[in-house]
Amino acid sequence: ACAAHALTPDLGVCGFDMALTEQGPVIVECNDQPNHMLWQFATRTGAQTPELSAIWQSLKPHARKQQ
Repeated sequence: ACAAHALTPDLGVCGFDMALTEQGPVIVECNDQPNHMLWQFATRTGAQTPELSAIWQSLKPHARKQQ
């Protein structure tokens, strides 16, 4: 996931759906608008923590193309 994200730095925060295969993990898809609630529930913490604030500040705004 980290290597794949390096290929698409303009996405900012993205979520990778991954599957385990006999050959190892593979990426199924990348979501540029992942459901952040899932990991917040799992970690029992919010997204606006002091630890994450530097990360949020460093992200480039992602402009979606209007279709």
